[in-house]
Amino acid sequence: MLTRRAGIAGERPFNNLLHRLNDADFALIEPHLVAADADPNDLLYSPGDNVETVHFPCGPSLVSYRVANEDGRDVETILIGREGAVVGIVSRRGSILVRAARMCCGTGPAAATRP
Repeated sequence: MLTRRAGIAGERPFNNLLHRLNDADFALIEPHLVAADADPNDLLYSPGDNVETVHFPCGPSLVSYRVANEDGRDVETILIGREGAVVGIVSRRGSILVRAARMCCGTGPAAATRP
């Protein structure tokens, strides 16, 4: 598991999205945030997974959203850094990743929400 429980209370994680939240909105999310470390190419989500965790890349961390080609090669379609959050694609069937997509982590720290 990529998420390591560690206290990050007090100071906000270095993620622009989390920094832009007003204090009242951040207070709703903060109790659910945990620190998470990931190595390059760590898999955050697999195709078909039910998505229960939202990842907020922090600092120099980057996460790529990849789609498999017919020939088996992956194509990087989206790159998400500290300006956003990483979640699955919501389909008609609920919060589940489509079959042809996978998430791979770049490098560095992140914060994650847990249900």
